Amino acid sequence: MSKRLLVFGAGNVADVVSYYFKSDSPYEIAAFVVDGEFLRETSFLGRPVVAWEEAQQTFSAEEHRIFVALGPQEHNQLRASKLALVEAAGYEPVSYISSRSGIPSILSFGSNCLILEHQAIQPGARLGKNVFVWNNVLIGHHSFVGDNCWLDSMAAVGASVTVGDGTRVGINATVADKKRIGTSCAIAPGAVVTHHLPAGATVHAPQGIVTPAQAAL
Repeated sequence: MSKRLLVFGAGNVADVVSYYFKSDSPYEIAAFVVDGEFLRETSFLGRPVVAWEEAQQTFSAEEHRIFVALGPQEHNQLRASKLALVEAAGYEPVSYISSRSGIPSILSFGSNCLILEHQAIQPGARLGKNVFVWNNVLIGHHSFVGDNCWLDSMAAVGASVTVGDGTRVGINATVADKKRIGTSCAIAPGAVVTHHLPAGATVHAPQGIVTPAQAAL
């Protein structure tokens, strides 16, 4: 028998998350949940969309689990705040781990994590809660990724690295071994981090040179 799931969010991230839960989990999505002020449509992907205030009355915490499917806005703090909200209301958050993730069976991770296909997460690595790991990410052995982080596809985190809470590591970005990344950092796509980063730091990658079409002829 399928387990009943609420998905907090009704945007692109929720769209992706719903595909994975429907195709590769024991959960059946009962409804999508949004803050009442953002309720614009009554259905999404064939399921009802309900205001959070109504959801608590209609979909009991005893019979439903929940997944917060929001993006990395505000250094992932929007997603973190909604996770705290649903936990305070008594709902149990679940994680989605792809059956094709290839992660070690001993991997330690918290609630409301998303780990998609084809990972290279090595033994000894640990993840906090509310960590989103997109496709084809490397997390080296004995590294720790803190709460509320977001690792885009093809990101590479070396061995014995600490990634602080709320940090985003962009597509094809690389963090060298044994580096300490502070909280709420932003590592841009293609950037290479070879030094420790203080909290709130942003690392940019060199930009490619764009040649106008006419000049290239």
